[in-house]
Amino acid sequence: MQLTSTLMPELLANMDMSNQTQNMSVYDYLSQLSYRNLIVISLILMFSIIFYLIFLIVDSLIDKQRHYNLSLKSFERYEQAVLRRRQNEPSKIRDENQEQEERTRKLQYTIWTNRNLQVSFIHSCLCSLWLIYILIFKHTELFSDLLFSVSWDTYLLLAFSCGYFLYDFYDICANGYLKKEWVICLHHWIVLLSFGYHMINLISIGYTIIALLMEFNSVFLHARKLLKFYGFKKNSLVVNLNCFMNILSFMTCRFGVLGIIAYGVKIDGHRVTTQYLCMLITFVGIMAIINVILFKRIAEKDLVPLCFGRRSKKSHQQETNKFDINEDEDVNNIEKLQHVNMSQNLVLLVQKN
Repeated sequence: MQLTSTLMPELLANMDMSNQTQNMSVYDYLSQLSYRNLIVISLILMFSIIFYLIFLIVDSLIDKQRHYNLSLKSFERYEQAVLRRRQNEPSKIRDENQEQEERTRKLQYTIWTNRNLQVSFIHSCLCSLWLIYILIFKHTELFSDLLFSVSWDTYLLLAFSCGYFLYDFYDICANGYLKKEWVICLHHWIVLLSFGYHMINLISIGYTIIALLMEFNSVFLHARKLLKFYGFKKNSLVVNLNCFMNILSFMTCRFGVLGIIAYGVKIDGHRVTTQYLCMLITFVGIMAIINVILFKRIAEKDLVPLCFGRRSKKSHQQETNKFDINEDEDVNNIEKLQHVNMSQNLVLLVQKN
């Protein structure tokens, strides 16, 4: 009886501690961790390794010969555009060896770009599905306080996206395209620093999740390039439907999201420090400029042809170039023969590498 009387208070105290831990919010639990920065770094590294494993799985499943042939066709379309552009330029003396090396690098870059695009498409799809789950089942907790509300779903989703951006940065650097893709690398590091800051300081997790809604549009942006890579015709139903969804999702998931974040700066700006508020306003402004430029390019390539038809635009280009093609027919035939020979040499060089 004495043993029972001495153990009962300890058992009750332990039960109270466990109940407090269960009732403790994710924000309170994470805010008590002194090594939170190490947890954030470990989560990001873990998800970056997972994306590398995803790349290995995709690389083992795809038909490498078919992927190479599709990349070669994409490269040949680029070469045809270069030949058409040179018809309107004054003749220049070009070094054949230098041009062949440049074409080899361009073909290797095309092969890498299409492989990298597949992993980016997988990230956008997985991130979008995760966001749909949060919006359906966790919307009450998410929108209760976009500035300081935290849940395990939202916290891990940020680490998941940071892991992808870190992997993609590594993939660009490992293949030697840091100078060529410096804009994308800069974007990735801005996202990594801002997301990591929010995860470590447990601030603006909800607004960061709202910003990730842009990944809905990224699905159609990546699908647009993949459809072109796999040889879908421009007038096909799939391509036109993807163009429509791309434009619609761009308006809602990019411009709409920027509007929500700008409104959040207005209503919650007094709850944060002035330095953080200035940083957030700068970030929103830069993202707005980038998205306006991106939408201008999409409108020129997708919106105008979708509204006015692709055939009329193509026939107009053929009529404008008809005179130049007939006038320089002999020169063009020689360039085509040289292009075929160089393409065959490029195939041998890439296969050797």
